[in-house]
Amino acid sequence: MCLAESGILTWSRGDGVTRVGTVDTDQGSMEVSLTYLPDARIGDWILFHSGIGFRIAERGAAPTGASRSG
Repeated sequence: MCLAESGILTWSRGDGVTRVGTVDTDQGSMEVSLTYLPDARIGDWILFHSGIGFRIAERGAAPTGASRSG
């Protein structure tokens, strides 16, 4: 079974199919494709799997147990 990870989008560059961003997680930072998330903004909680972002968590809501410290 595959599980998605979540993290905060802290940086992005590019547009369209070349858009990527840095997502901070409990395990460190990861570069994630934002191709399927054209509306993602810095500070959004992003769900991703295998380096591909696929959902923005509800704006202003952090996943249970998550922290914004760092």
